[in-house]
Amino acid sequence: RPPRSTPLYSSAASDVYKRQGVFLGIESGAPEILKNMNKFAKIDRYSYGIDSLKKRGIMTYASIIIGFPGETKETINQTMRFLEDNAPDLYNLQLYYHDVRTPIHEEASKYNIRGAGYSWSHASMNWKEASGWVEHMYRNIRNSIPLTLYGFSIWCMAYLLSSGLNKSQILEFVRHARELLILSLDERDSRDRIAALAEILRPLAQAVVAGPLA
Repeated sequence: RPPRSTPLYSSAASDVYKRQGVFLGIESGAPEILKNMNKFAKIDRYSYGIDSLKKRGIMTYASIIIGFPGETKETINQTMRFLEDNAPDLYNLQLYYHDVRTPIHEEASKYNIRGAGYSWSHASMNWKEASGWVEHMYRNIRNSIPLTLYGFSIWCMAYLLSSGLNKSQILEFVRHARELLILSLDERDSRDRIAALAEILRPLAQAVVAGPLA
């Protein structure tokens, strides 16, 4: 925690952040994985930062990587607890991509890394298991809302906020989008899925019919 006499953000910077939100490259809620990534960040500093931003009414977006070498069921559960406890407004999960040009590849023998790109395995996990954990997290994390990485991400926030939408309206929309995401993972009969889709979209349709967003 910085000294009390040192302001974390200037008022000017705070105004800018309120207009666009803040991207946070959290990567993991497990100290062990942050160490493997050669990140010097500490979990308590992440928590302090998110809390400080939220107190200023600034939208927070946490980016998480799932499957980094050393990842286990326990480290993933730590990341889930971090998201639930600190509740950034939005989050995204990215499947680990093994780039042979990065420093972690120099430790391939240590972690028993095999493969490259999105088709990899290491001593404690493989890409298929990591993909399953991504789905599990999207289904079960409740205190933060997932935001799709492609097509609609944190980079859209500045545009939407500058176009007249407020934070509450954006979060309400992505809450419905979360239900659509979960529905897309569902294996129910297609007719049941269509009925569920109609229920999710009905409030949004009613808002459109009612007129412009306030």
